[in-house]
Amino acid sequence: MARAVRDAEDAEICLHVSLGAHVTHGDMIASVRDGDVTRAERIADQVAAALTVGRKRDLAHDATTGIDQPGNIAWTSGSSSKHNPEVAREALNALEDLAARWLADDPAQRRPDSREPIPIVYQEDVEGRLLDVFFSMLIVAHESEQHTFAAAVLNAYRNLIDRSPDPVADRLCAHVAEAQGLLDEIPPSPQLRRARRAVDAAVEQRQGFLQRATTNPEYTQLPVQRSPAEVRRAAAPPHR
Repeated sequence: MARAVRDAEDAEICLHVSLGAHVTHGDMIASVRDGDVTRAERIADQVAAALTVGRKRDLAHDATTGIDQPGNIAWTSGSSSKHNPEVAREALNALEDLAARWLADDPAQRRPDSREPIPIVYQEDVEGRLLDVFFSMLIVAHESEQHTFAAAVLNAYRNLIDRSPDPVADRLCAHVAEAQGLLDEIPPSPQLRRARRAVDAAVEQRQGFLQRATTNPEYTQLPVQRSPAEVRRAAAPPHR
């Protein structure tokens, strides 16, 4: 795609799906914005050739697979269908470690990239997808009435709130506030009470977080569309 726009200063490639997203027949995958319609169509052909659409998800190329698979293990193991909280906790621990690693990755500290930026606009919320899995774990703990698993999930929330930047911590704190009704309906235990107090204390340290609305990741705003050349796939396997 970099080669496709190398000699087109005004061209811009807009990806409409993120890595790992489900697509169906006829879905728009990408578009090209350029004042020159002929050049936009040429670039669109090159973009179509550069994109890969597969029928199966691939962990080597799709990071969301590494979120969904342990999330599914935690859900099924922690639910009333299996009642295996130990396996659920192991999957939860893996997800917490993954979240901690991503939060510790500061783009500002990476080695500067000498390459020219490519005019590609896309929307991505892998981080938000991972955070939502933790809330799903609270739901499954409520469904199975597993107080120990609920406590483990709250401990993960506490740890992540303590090390998260403000927008992420704000989102996590909003999760905790929204989960209060679920937690009230889980059979009480000393372990769960301690976990609730600890996460409440972590929330209180982030002043005003429960009073602020959740901060969603900001997406790059697309400019006014000029002459789009749509890129479609005749055969649309389920995953990109």
